[in-house]
Amino acid sequence: MAARQERAQAGRRGERFIWQATPSQWINLMHYLVVLPIFTLAITMGTRVLDVLLDPQGVAYYALITAAATAPVFLAIWQYLVVAMTRYALTTERIQKRTGVLNIIHNQVELYRVKDYRVERPLLLRLVGLGTLSVETSDRNRPVVRFVAIRDPERLADALRRLVEHNRNRRGVREIDVS
Repeated sequence: MAARQERAQAGRRGERFIWQATPSQWINLMHYLVVLPIFTLAITMGTRVLDVLLDPQGVAYYALITAAATAPVFLAIWQYLVVAMTRYALTTERIQKRTGVLNIIHNQVELYRVKDYRVERPLLLRLVGLGTLSVETSDRNRPVVRFVAIRDPERLADALRRLVEHNRNRRGVREIDVS
């Protein structure tokens, strides 16, 4: 619903969406790798505890094992939701980043405010064809916008560079470095 409203508003201003994406769940791999052995161990230990459930200490031990097994699972589910609810968009006028599961933050930066770009390709992301594009801006609220775990960040950086130059020329904006 919110995405539909954003597209409608963008269309009224003559603004077009160039690119939209969400981060890849590959960035959660470490969370999942930690949760799986803990969950497996807790379940294995929990089945052993079933033998001593009649003992009052066994019940407390079983409750502790159950809590230890479920806490990491909820953490992994939360991390999944955080990534799944993150939205990136590049329009002809702005960079948009929408984050949040319960409370949503929608950050927008005008393209003429972009100063620099950096593409990072950590080993894990590089192995699966992903990378991170960091965009430095002159925006006070969010000076760096990061597009994490996206496909082909170099191509996005090139498209962004062309759009930034076009917007600066159209508005007559020049960047001056004062050191």
